[in-house]
Amino acid sequence: MPHVQKLYERIKDRKDIQIITFNVDDNVGLVEPFLKQNKYTFPVIPAKFLVDGLVPSLGVPQNWIVDTDGILRLQQIGFGSNPKWEDQMVEAVEKARPATGG
Repeated sequence: MPHVQKLYERIKDRKDIQIITFNVDDNVGLVEPFLKQNKYTFPVIPAKFLVDGLVPSLGVPQNWIVDTDGILRLQQIGFGSNPKWEDQMVEAVEKARPATGG
């Protein structure tokens, strides 16, 4: 989760990118205290029933990058121990952005 917070801090003011996290825990009442305790400020959406209905065998954490056309450009399980994870995510997001004409 610290990886997500660092990435969120890095891009939170951009208008062309959003980070959204889904909580798939059974007890959603534990999420807010956990976020506060760890000083996480990224948005979390309770989505257990949605995710279970769409992908019942989903491993967590999962990272997805979806472009503006709704096409999945990257799917990755976990954060790994790579210290460059944040940079790799930003690079993947930049690659998924539509080309600007000009």
